[in-house]
Amino acid sequence: MRRWTLNLLTFFVAAMSGLAHAQSVFRLNAAPEVNAGFTATFVVRYTPPTNQTNMEIGLRILDPAAVDRVQGDANAGVVTSNTTSLVACVASSLTADQRWFLNVRIKILPGYTGPFRVQAYYKNAGSAINLGIADAGCGVGYPRPTLVLPAANTTVAATPMFRMTTGTPAITASYEVELFNLDTAATVTKISPATTTNSTYNFFTNAGTGSAAFANGIPPGRYQWRARVRDANNLTGPWSAYQNIICNGGFDVAGSLSIANFQSFFNAGWQTFYQAGFGGRNYWSSARQNLLNAKSVGMKLGVYAFMNFDNGATFSGSPNDQNGMWHTDRALIAAGYDNSQVDVADANLRVQNRIAARTAMNLTLYYVTADLENTFQGNVVRGTALAPAGAPMTTALKVQRMAEAVQRTRNLGFWPMIYTRNENSNTWWNQYTGSSTDFSDVPIWDSQPDLGTDWYGDHLDKTANGSTSFVPFAVYGGWTARSGKQWYIPPGTVSNPVPLGLSSDLNVWDWAIWTVTPHPLPGDTAVRYRPNSVSITRLANGSYNVAVTIENLGTVEAYAVRLDNIRLGGATLGIRQGLGRLDVGTGGAKTRTVNMASSAGLPGASVNLTFDIWTGQATTPTPVTIPVTLP
Repeated sequence: MRRWTLNLLTFFVAAMSGLAHAQSVFRLNAAPEVNAGFTATFVVRYTPPTNQTNMEIGLRILDPAAVDRVQGDANAGVVTSNTTSLVACVASSLTADQRWFLNVRIKILPGYTGPFRVQAYYKNAGSAINLGIADAGCGVGYPRPTLVLPAANTTVAATPMFRMTTGTPAITASYEVELFNLDTAATVTKISPATTTNSTYNFFTNAGTGSAAFANGIPPGRYQWRARVRDANNLTGPWSAYQNIICNGGFDVAGSLSIANFQSFFNAGWQTFYQAGFGGRNYWSSARQNLLNAKSVGMKLGVYAFMNFDNGATFSGSPNDQNGMWHTDRALIAAGYDNSQVDVADANLRVQNRIAARTAMNLTLYYVTADLENTFQGNVVRGTALAPAGAPMTTALKVQRMAEAVQRTRNLGFWPMIYTRNENSNTWWNQYTGSSTDFSDVPIWDSQPDLGTDWYGDHLDKTANGSTSFVPFAVYGGWTARSGKQWYIPPGTVSNPVPLGLSSDLNVWDWAIWTVTPHPLPGDTAVRYRPNSVSITRLANGSYNVAVTIENLGTVEAYAVRLDNIRLGGATLGIRQGLGRLDVGTGGAKTRTVNMASSAGLPGASVNLTFDIWTGQATTPTPVTIPVTLP
């Protein structure tokens, strides 16, 4: 049975001074439950302060279409009306302080859906003027919504779209959405605008134009949410079941914002901020002040370097080899980092200086992100030995540049991240890295711009497929899930306006990304071939399986470790071998087995096994030569 609760309503009604009933007491006791197909009892009570004659009390049924039948009886007077719209009783005489009551039993029609309201009154019999009234009401048979959006157990941004499906209510209704924060026990309530009778409803929390758009947000948190129907009389139906979601919205900018601007974003639920530090050609001059402004309102912070792959920066002091380490340093310098003492020869002093430089920034930067896009991918402008001018950089060198940026970030004591895109015609990652899977251990901030009106646009694990459907995240680069999604790059139209009237892009983040402990201990890698770890097995077809173990004896994890130019005797393997991340110590070592052709040599021959170890610790590989005897 559905339960529809009406609270006990008590009214003490005083008329204007000078009337005979100035001290009369009038009360409506409403039924605690009103259910379709069941009978509810209402009691109208009146106590006169003096002897009175010819008085009337009654209960008007304001929604008679809800009623199957009624029955009224009183302890004094005569019941003069007993219809589905009015039950009334008239007493010819009452004594002072006499307790007069009218009991009204109302059976609601089976299957009725809609409002049910009653109004108690007392007056002089035959008069059109009420001396006192009391109202009560509820929704009967209102459908319990089924929750559709946000999808269950997913992560969305700060202004998700709420979509409910119900049996068609016979009323014009709005919806009440309640979110319970599982972390803080706080409750957030959102009331949708009224909608016409419908079986489904979309409640856009991002509704509005200009500064109003995306301003009605929800703070980051792990939530349970539910919904119920609310009619034009503010009468409500039953709550839906709870559904779990995570809200975790952020934004990024390249321009300049004031403290007040950041406060507006923070208040609207967008509480993580990414700042452009280096743009591939020049610094972003507003970077540090923006980060300080964002810090002042309590935001969590990151900075990114827009990578160039053409050595095209020409400002004073820029080198020919604009490697990944150089890009990371440019972004950090823009944020206020002093890198002048972070590469001294002594390892202990190096760590101390890196901590000191990080502390002196007076910022808590969670991430430094390497940004790979479809810009600055042309012919190399300033040539180097590995990347001559006048021709595009090879995909292998682009991977190396990304590895340098990622490793430099970690070495300096920040967490690395990668921003890129790989969808539809914008297959940046696969096109420019040769579909590298070397960075699957690094969080991916995926660019997947959708419209603010797309149902699944801000779902982290989904990609909008038109306005009302989705496809799962299309895995690439070895990443099986997004860590972040840049989902809204505003076109600035009326239906998809600039958020809060300020030029910015909106993001949705995995919960774990911004709950990580920032500022890990700085250090360096020391990746090497583990001595005496080679194992060679000759197969029946004359080829050889060769296994080697690579380990990291440094002080921080090594990212995107690769083996290349593998040669065994007269056999060459032209396929680069990616090892991904190597954690520190023997436990982080990885063994890679490759198959080498029989042209390596005959059994018993003494040959060399050679290969290059590429890491982001340096711009050139470490060559390895190991004398072996073929089995």
